[in-house]
Amino acid sequence: MLLNSVVNGLFLPNAVDLADRIRSGDLDTALLKPVDAQFLLTCQRVDWALLPQVLLGGVLVLTAAANLEQPWTALDGLAYILLLGLGMVVLYSCVVLLASAGFLVCCRARCCSTCGSPSWRVVRLPPEPVRGGTACLL
Repeated sequence: MLLNSVVNGLFLPNAVDLADRIRSGDLDTALLKPVDAQFLLTCQRVDWALLPQVLLGGVLVLTAAANLEQPWTALDGLAYILLLGLGMVVLYSCVVLLASAGFLVCCRARCCSTCGSPSWRVVRLPPEPVRGGTACLL
């Protein structure tokens, strides 16, 4: 919930607009600005409506950590933050890949993000069914 809402709030609205920027010519003006173009294109708008979901996810994590049989150590908290950040990097890469391929595969990035929406649902699955599904693929 926490990771999904952060990615949906920060990166997804901008990735959906990437194909529209290419078609309208706004991508050229973004590339000429003296900032990192990838940062500018993927982090320009923020969906503030998902902020309560991010806060709720943080409260759930803290509540679950407080109710564990073994208390969290500082190393556990650091490992959680590191893994959360790495998960965000992986999902950010998937969003950028889908948005970049969106104008090659279909006319609009909205179509490509719709095709990729089952990928976002996989993030919410528990690991047991996913392990079984990948075992049958191999």
